[in-house]
Amino acid sequence: MKLFKFQNLKEYKKIQQNKASKQLFHQDGEMYHWVTEKEAEMIAKHFLQNSSKKELGICHGSKIGYEVNLFRKLLNFNIIGTDIGDFANKYPNMIQHDFHDVKAEWVDNVDFIYTNSLDHSYDPLKALNTWRESLHKDGIMYIEWSSYHNVVNQTDCFGAELDEYKKLIKDANMNISTIIHVPENKNEFYKTERFVLACSK
Repeated sequence: MKLFKFQNLKEYKKIQQNKASKQLFHQDGEMYHWVTEKEAEMIAKHFLQNSSKKELGICHGSKIGYEVNLFRKLLNFNIIGTDIGDFANKYPNMIQHDFHDVKAEWVDNVDFIYTNSLDHSYDPLKALNTWRESLHKDGIMYIEWSSYHNVVNQTDCFGAELDEYKKLIKDANMNISTIIHVPENKNEFYKTERFVLACSK
């Protein structure tokens, strides 16, 4: 595992907010997103087959909400998104929020969590513990890993191999029930296979 070392929390937030604000849209004007439709469909299918409560979901680190909108359509219940950038408040179903922090109203109440942004964490175990605390006892958390998640810089400040993600999840006292393999799609903007770890308390 690799972590970029920030001087302090203020520096981390400044870098994350500035970089995120520049990645809202691709050069062709399309809304920025990392998640693919195929990945979202596979996650939604797994969730609908394995969940017992479908009332509240959160997508962490979702910029301006592409995956939020996608999962709201696929799952048909209330899903919101978080992002550390202040631009998040301007978009439907999005809030500005540091995903390392706990919101009291979420504790033990969130049925669905999705993120591909653990690599933006300055303390991945802290983030995972926060998300676990939010998760309902029957909820499912989906954490994506790809080869891009092993690269470290100021923005993608945490890097790890897939096995290291698995160990972190276990260190956060969660169980991995399923690993969803999403094959590479040559037609997508980001061409890489993905592995989504379905986790529970």
